[in-house]
Amino acid sequence: MNNILVTGSNGQLGSEIKALALKYANYNFIFTDVAELDITNHKVVEEFINAHSINTIINCAAYTAVDKAEEQVELADKINHLAVANFAQIAKDNNIKLIHISTDYVFDGTNYKPYIETDVPNPQSVYGRTKLAGESAILTINPKNTIIIRSSWVYSNYGNNFVKTMIRLGGERDELNVVADQIGTPTNAADLAKAILTILPKIKNEKVELFHFSNEGVCSWYDFAKAIFELSSLDIKIHPIETNQYPTPAKRPYYSVLSKNKIKEAEFHNSAGACFYYALQFISACRPLYILLENVSEYIKSTSMAVIRSVLSTLGYELSESVLNGVEFGTLENRDRMCLVASLKGVPKFQLDKVKPIKQKPQNLSSVLEDIPLEAKCWREYQHLAEKEKRDLEAGKGFKRAMYDGSEESVSTIRRLYNKAGSCDQYLIHRSEKKLSRLFTPIEHARIKGIPEDIIKGVSTTTAHEILGQSICFPVFEAVGVSLGGCFKRSIA
Repeated sequence: MNNILVTGSNGQLGSEIKALALKYANYNFIFTDVAELDITNHKVVEEFINAHSINTIINCAAYTAVDKAEEQVELADKINHLAVANFAQIAKDNNIKLIHISTDYVFDGTNYKPYIETDVPNPQSVYGRTKLAGESAILTINPKNTIIIRSSWVYSNYGNNFVKTMIRLGGERDELNVVADQIGTPTNAADLAKAILTILPKIKNEKVELFHFSNEGVCSWYDFAKAIFELSSLDIKIHPIETNQYPTPAKRPYYSVLSKNKIKEAEFHNSAGACFYYALQFISACRPLYILLENVSEYIKSTSMAVIRSVLSTLGYELSESVLNGVEFGTLENRDRMCLVASLKGVPKFQLDKVKPIKQKPQNLSSVLEDIPLEAKCWREYQHLAEKEKRDLEAGKGFKRAMYDGSEESVSTIRRLYNKAGSCDQYLIHRSEKKLSRLFTPIEHARIKGIPEDIIKGVSTTTAHEILGQSICFPVFEAVGVSLGGCFKRSIA
């Protein structure tokens, strides 16, 4: 059993992890806050960890009162720096995984493009300096299997944050001034919590790794406030002001957008967060007759999707939504995608349950394979993957490679980074040398997904797999498009 200590469990992020805990039956979470554990006391922390057989620490605890920190320097340093050093040393001494959460405030905000993990920090506040000191302590001690995740502008249903403050002020006032020259990216704490629990089993690094995580998009606090008020149906006039018109004890970075490229490459996916606001703005302004939205199947249950439904209904749209499967629409790839079609009231209502496949599924995998010579160099042993499969099976983990012989009538979802040949990727077994296997070619990848091969004509193998891996479920939405076209014709007839 993986015993996971989550500190700062009453804060925004800790509360979101707590809300997700029941979905992770293989994890035993131990949630603590200041009342249960003094993280600044090395001895107390080590005794607690030993008593509960902790093998993973997720440190969500932090002193986050940015302005108060200018006066309470010692307290901020104890929590953001010295306590973090305690965790790092204990993690190193006891071979414990450690995930530590940091902040965009380690940067000075003078950049003109998103900050990457290797950019030189230059904090301008006590809060930022103490958080950077915590990062530095971890990097110096360098415990194995440890990562630092910097995030920005965090909000959630729990604790105190900008969203809740704006909603409160929006109910109390008719007008409000909001800073418009500080630029960043809001981060839904629920999305950050999901990313952490997704990243957890994949942490296997000798040296400390640093990642940036936020939702997508860029906005000012003024833009963010506008979105909050519109989505909350609060009628309040807001005025954009400059930072110097709202002086605070602590200096904030003017620009603290974080680049997420590294964490995306590591295959950690985040939801759209507040980014969908701009799509809804566009829809509100244009009022198209029909709207088609698609996403991963899990998105249908997200908070963002609930807001989208609510706003579209308010704008006068009738909704039809479902999770559609590729195999049912003519692909070999057994892949689910969420689909929503919104019809403006007054036009023929679109119904997803009426959509019929327009392509016939290939009989089996062999029917889409290229004629690759059996002596070609692409056939390999992948000994390291075979050994990993053997170790994992012996350890009772149940891991088994996805090996195909061509007789299969469906294939699991092929990812964007398929060309990296990972342990969970799909392989075709050699007909005579069973120890040999190969990846699907880009042409085969396209055929499995039912995507026109011309889309990848002239590009490299790596790029082709990335294009195909990020594609929509083509035959599904081709069928939806044909049906939607019929609705549109009837609406203008």
